[in-house]
Amino acid sequence: MSIIKTPVAANAAGEQQSANPGPKRVQGAFDFEQARKIINAHLDDLDSSLHNDVNKQLHANPETAYKEFFAHDTLTAYLEQQGFSVKKHTYGLETSFEAEIGSGGRQVVVCAEYDALPDIGHACGHNLIATSSIAAFLGAARTLVDLRIPGRLRILGTCRIGSPIRPRHPIDCAGAN
Repeated sequence: MSIIKTPVAANAAGEQQSANPGPKRVQGAFDFEQARKIINAHLDDLDSSLHNDVNKQLHANPETAYKEFFAHDTLTAYLEQQGFSVKKHTYGLETSFEAEIGSGGRQVVVCAEYDALPDIGHACGHNLIATSSIAAFLGAARTLVDLRIPGRLRILGTCRIGSPIRPRHPIDCAGAN
């Protein structure tokens, strides 16, 4: 089963605007079927490690906000194992990270939350959010590379879009560049 059921809509003129000669085009549109195949194959390859090395590990080791040291180390190590250069302890937080791939074009940012709730752990499902964020980033990154799509893809760990990270350190990750 495809993880992408509906392709992103083209612009109002029904065309994708890009100077990129890399990706295959079908009747003036991006070849979404090829992108689906790449993403699905890559995530099929990573399925077991995402489940065992990321999701299960985060769930078994819940940490409250700004104290997610195990989660930080687990996620950054996993991304490094996948070949990414990871910036650790970003934005003034010991538990934040970022990784990026690509150049030129637009930038898409994926946010991964991995904090747990006091006393009840990952009842909030942030272990699942972190795992799906990592999977989305890795699948999109593989497609970006394989289809030579211009643009940048970044994953931010622990930042919360639109809200300050902490009262005494009001950095908004949405404004990160």
